[in-house]
Amino acid sequence: MPVGITDSRTGETGPKRVKIIVLLGFLVVFPYSGLMAEGSDRILHLYGRDFSFKVAEPAGWTLDTRSAPQLANFIFYPAGKNWRKADVLIFARFVPKQEPVTLEEFIRENEEQFEEECPFADPAEQGRTLKVRGGFQTRTFICPGFRSEMVAIGEVGKFFILFSLSSSDPDSLAKGIPALERIVRSFEWFENPPRAPGKH
Repeated sequence: MPVGITDSRTGETGPKRVKIIVLLGFLVVFPYSGLMAEGSDRILHLYGRDFSFKVAEPAGWTLDTRSAPQLANFIFYPAGKNWRKADVLIFARFVPKQEPVTLEEFIRENEEQFEEECPFADPAEQGRTLKVRGGFQTRTFICPGFRSEMVAIGEVGKFFILFSLSSSDPDSLAKGIPALERIVRSFEWFENPPRAPGKH
């Protein structure tokens, strides 16, 4: 069903038919409203069945809840681009926690998988860090000849959440870092939120 989305830059509100199916379709999240953030970024408040969260759509980027459902729950790409042709993307993924796996164990499992898949990676290249708010840990996965990722990983509710900046071009990856940092710094999670405004 259509829901309203207010653009914090213009103040205009209009219907937008959007949804994300998270984890085999048991959860639907709706973007609702925008608030001012850094510069001309806008903050979107997305509502789920028993949670909601706020996240920035950085200026010059598009938050897309409809494309690439096989890869992510929502994605960001440079405004005006087709996500399939964009030279840099930011994927957001919710991964259900499997007790008793901790955040540190989950990260280590991903590091081990990367090491198996890219045994010739230079360990010195994996040490880049991001400026993100508390609760998120960051990792860099750079494999020569393949797409590289800078990942911020956190724990919210019943999920691990990953924001992955991905590109096969080192310059494009570097240019996307400020957007990833703003997205992660803006992220705010709410358990059992009230109904989305306009939803009764």
